[in-house]
Amino acid sequence: MAKDIIKYDPESGIRSILVSAGQLIPNGKQHPLLISDYQWSADGKKLLIFTNSVREWRYETKGDY
Repeated sequence: MAKDIIKYDPESGIRSILVSAGQLIPNGKQHPLLISDYQWSADGKKLLIFTNSVREWRYETKGDY
């Protein structure tokens, strides 16, 4: 199931798509990345995505950024 990254304003109830699932499809693939976590840069212009995570002991510490 494809998922967008959405900003939600709890006061107004307005939702806006920041990154669509279509933008998360790597070249040559048909499905978007399965995102384990992500972090925006301080200026909000860049997005670091953690994907392909693998459980190592108790935590998902191995993966791709």
